[in-house]
Amino acid sequence: MGRVRKPESYTNSIITPIYQNTAYYYDDHKTYVKALHEGSITKGRYGRYHNPNWEEVEGRLAQLDEAEDCLLFPSGMSAIYSTLMAFAKSQSCFATTCYLYKNTRR
Repeated sequence: MGRVRKPESYTNSIITPIYQNTAYYYDDHKTYVKALHEGSITKGRYGRYHNPNWEEVEGRLAQLDEAEDCLLFPSGMSAIYSTLMAFAKSQSCFATTCYLYKNTRR
């Protein structure tokens, strides 16, 4: 499959390396929070979001399907929830348990 290198790649390697880390270093907390709220942190924020390997797979799947973009999920439940939220109208209600993952309740 032909592939164009992205200039924002993490490394200059021909094959994307396997990233096993889930945390990334920033100089200080204040700078990180400011950049996070400004939206200027696009890579290496947290292992489950913006993981280089996930982004690589999403890009390749989108290319295979000739789609604009692709989104992977870490679990079937997160895929189901994201689908529900995509089709929910304003003021929609969903019944859940109090034990639902915190980020899902937001």
